[in-house]
Amino acid sequence: MNKIFKMFFNWFSREEFTCSGGYGAIWKIAYPLILMNASFTVMSVSDRIFLSRSSTLEMSAAPVGGNLYFWLFSFFTVTSNFTGAIISQLHGAGRKNSCVTAAWSAFYSALAVGLVMTVIIPFAGCWIIEHFSGHSDELIRLEKIYLLALTPCGLLQCVSSPLYAFFSGRGKTKVVAIINVAGCAVNILLNYAMIFGKFGLPRWGIFGAGLATSVSMLINFAVIMSVFLLVDQKSYRTRNFKRFDFDIPKKLLRFGTLAGLQVFCTFGSFNILLIAVGRIGEVALAASNIALAINCIVFLPLLGFSETTAIIVGNFIGARRTNPAKRSVYRVLRMAMLYMVCCITLYLSVPESLAELFAPDVQSGVDFADVSALAVKLLMIMSLFGVSDATTQVFCGAFRGSGDTLAMMIICSSCAIAKAVTALILVEAGFSAITIWMVEVTTCAVEAVLVTLRFRSGAWRKIKLIR
Repeated sequence: MNKIFKMFFNWFSREEFTCSGGYGAIWKIAYPLILMNASFTVMSVSDRIFLSRSSTLEMSAAPVGGNLYFWLFSFFTVTSNFTGAIISQLHGAGRKNSCVTAAWSAFYSALAVGLVMTVIIPFAGCWIIEHFSGHSDELIRLEKIYLLALTPCGLLQCVSSPLYAFFSGRGKTKVVAIINVAGCAVNILLNYAMIFGKFGLPRWGIFGAGLATSVSMLINFAVIMSVFLLVDQKSYRTRNFKRFDFDIPKKLLRFGTLAGLQVFCTFGSFNILLIAVGRIGEVALAASNIALAINCIVFLPLLGFSETTAIIVGNFIGARRTNPAKRSVYRVLRMAMLYMVCCITLYLSVPESLAELFAPDVQSGVDFADVSALAVKLLMIMSLFGVSDATTQVFCGAFRGSGDTLAMMIICSSCAIAKAVTALILVEAGFSAITIWMVEVTTCAVEAVLVTLRFRSGAWRKIKLIR
């Protein structure tokens, strides 16, 4: 017992807070990203609440259409976002001009790819919904509407990612957070106006929810581009240093695409899971969506810790200091675990009240009492995601920052495929939504163990992302 207390006090000693890469430095980078992702949570939940008050069917359709949009674009947006890992290492190595060149080169690449995908993906998404969802005709119609309304966001996310990466990769996370938090506030206001027909606008329902997101994303892009061009030109010549470096898209292809493929497989498995649960019935689908929306309250801010890990590890590796990088990762993990314990305790203490936030003003073919009862049970199960998610996200952040994306892709994609296949098998075998989610939680625990073992192996130290 004394050894445990001694270890605990060593973890949180004064030196651990003040040293290079200590808790103080981590928190300075992390809290803007946590606030930013928390604002995404508020935006997502308010969107679902608005839609649930409009119609339970619209609330059920939004996650399928929204997740499908994100899934189809995720490979390209995450690949583009890998620019942050490159810039973080360049910044750690003190190469200012290279940071600007990396941002512009990634921007040009993202613009070219994003334009092509914006044309192709709507057709692919609608085809998937029609042929594989197995949902009712009305639900399919609403899912397709939401998907099409969100489509412009894909291009905007692709071209915005390198610009945000220019700031976040250098640890300037406040700029990124302020723009995105303000964008979320605008999105919530536009959602309210366009879903319910306020301020002289028509009542567009689920189409208004998607359109509001696209408009707010366009505003965000205009702001980040302006801020990028207006930085101090004596330090970073963003208005003049616009040459295209072919080495950057090569790195994105070699390392970024693996990160993109991992996220593509991970979120693809969740889409398949939701589609599979939808085949059980509309009650199971609505309850799963409510539980997932509440779980996002915990999960999305957790991404702030993951992004922080990637930035810190990238900076240290760029400066060729791998030992401080390793110690910093474990510090971030402890902070993430403490956060998860607090959040899980909070939202498991009042699950019924949280589920009631999604109660519709008017019943529309689905008894919300049945939906709420099942959602509460699913929340109890999903609370087990917490520790696994914290572990996986922090170590995957370290892998991105170091460039060890191949191992991350193999581990996470394999687990994602296992989740999707298992869900389809269990649905066809007639198992309940509760059983399906229990299996998902177990697979997430296995994934957390595997990424931990990979990090402890130290192989991530040997990756050469920059010269």
